[in-house]
Amino acid sequence: MNRIALLFLSIAISESAMAQSLSYRAPAGNDFAKVNPHGVTILPNGRFLTPAGERLYTGDDLWNVVPSPDGKWIVGFCDPGIVIYSSRDAIADPHG
Repeated sequence: MNRIALLFLSIAISESAMAQSLSYRAPAGNDFAKVNPHGVTILPNGRFLTPAGERLYTGDDLWNVVPSPDGKWIVGFCDPGIVIYSSRDAIADPHG
């Protein structure tokens, strides 16, 4: 009798776990990726991004951003190579 109860319990647990694993989806659903400088950005993987603070608009695939010790310059690496920005100009919003 205990084996039958254990069998039914394991079936119920596995069906519940399978139903939960099938319900995962990106928070944006079917919305397309977009950049919203004054609100929520949707990343290509469907996740939301709401950055806080200042933004740096550059070329594609920016990585390894380093500010100068005095804070006047920002240096980064992206697809075109090394980029150097004045920190005052780098935070300007190109979208208005």
